[in-house]
Amino acid sequence: MKIYISGPISNDKDASFKFKKAEIYLRESGYDPVNPELIPFPKFNQPDFGEDGVWKYFMHQAIQKMMECEHIYMLKGWTESRGARIEWDLARQLGMIIHYEDNPEL
Repeated sequence: MKIYISGPISNDKDASFKFKKAEIYLRESGYDPVNPELIPFPKFNQPDFGEDGVWKYFMHQAIQKMMECEHIYMLKGWTESRGARIEWDLARQLGMIIHYEDNPEL
């Protein structure tokens, strides 16, 4: 089963480590983890694309990946992330099974 990893990325210097650690844990637990932290950073040709435009680009890509999953895994600190809160709300509305790093019960 595919499981999407959700949590703070933009303002967390340890995001790569945290997402990779979750990816390993979930794989060892029998899931097929989808790690949005691995979305490649493209070259943006527009000089005024801005930080908000970059965030929107990554959210679009992440939600596409999330829609391929049956489960979502919320990393600690997810409530402090605008993107993770959006992903949690979408997952809840779609009836996805939601797991929390604080209470994993996988």
